[in-house]
Parts: sequence; structure tokens; C-alpha cells
Amino acid sequence: MARKSANSRDEILDAAAECFMEMGIEAASISDIARRLGATKGRVYHHFASKGALLSDVRIHAIDTMSAALEEAIDFDLPPEQNFYNMAHRHVTALLKTLPYHKVDLQKSNLSGEKSTTPYERELLEQIRVKRTEYGEAFRKVIAQGIETGVFRKVQVSVTLHSVLVLLNAPVFWYQSRGEDPAAEQNRIADELATLALNALLARPDSATS
Repeated sequence: MARKSANSRDEILDAAAECFMEMGIEAASISDIARRLGATKGRVYHHFASKGALLSDVRIHAIDTMSAALEEAIDFDLPPEQNFYNMAHRHVTALLKTLPYHKVDLQKSNLSGEKSTTPYERELLEQIRVKRTEYGEAFRKVIAQGIETGVFRKVQVSVTLHSVLVLLNAPVFWYQSRGEDPAAEQNRIADELATLALNALLARPDSATS
């Protein structure tokens, strides 16, 4: 990931995401993150009170980045199938561009069942839960709209929503750049996954939009 201004808050988040991803959340320390930055631990603590707070902010940054990207794609004036495809495509491309953040988020969820140790960290965890719910609601709305108009099959929206997001988040488990043009590679993967998800919803899955 590209570095921002020297030792800025965003730069610390980038370094933390990379350290947590490569070393593991429990093993990576503030010292490791500072070393990655070429800075002192004091510089990290100037922005983040604890490792737990830094970890929570890494996860919040992941969600905020996805939400901003999705907001640019949403257009409920479009036919539901086109709107869904655009949203799904943007979801995958945003995820691939900030992959270390999402790998850390998954790792944290698997490690501890969303535990926190301080009031501030509990507040951050609640922010994560709220932001995730709000993010999912946009997909829930377009799926419900597609069912209502007859474009999508009649399915249980909650089950379908979770299944769609599992599919669109799949690159967290397997994506590795092949060294080609990253933008073209990511666009191709996003198109394939968005089309797969759309075809699973369409009442007649023979006209997926691409």
C-alpha cells in the first residue's frame, strides 16, 4: 500500500495492517509496527492509546473504505440487476485494493469472538458492528427491490445477503497478485465475482450485466 505523509496516522494504519497480517495479531507488537515505519513507539502511541485501539481502527478503516467505495456505486434509479452488479463490482475492487485490512479483520473475528478490554475499545467495537450493519443494508435493499420487481428469484433476503457477501469477500482467502497490471487483474476478478453473485439472484440467469 502506498505510504502517506511521514509517520501520519494513515501511514501507521497501513503499517499496522501489514504487520498484523504478516505476523499475526497476537504476535505483532507496537515495536514491530514502529520498526516497519522507521519511527519510535512514541510516535505510534501519539495517535493510538493501545495496540487494541490501533487494531480496532484498522478494522474501522477497512469498513469505511468499503463504504465510501460502495456509496459511489449505488444508484437505486437503475434497474436492480445493474445496481447490484455495480455495487458488487465496487465491493470487490475496494477489497482487493486494501486487502491487508480485510485479512486482519477476518483474523480478529476468528481469534477472539469480538472481545475488547477497555471502554474505548468496546466503543470502537460497537462502531464496527454498526458500520457493518449499515453496509449490509445497502445490499439488502437492492436484493429486496429486485425480488419485488420480479428480476430476482424469491429468496430469503437475510440468508441471501450473507451468502452474497461471503462470495464477494472470498478473495480475502486466496487472492495473490500475479504481477500483471493490478488494476486490470482486480477488475477481471471483480467482474467474475459480481457476475456469479448476480446470476445466483436472477430469476432468469441468462442476462447478467457486465
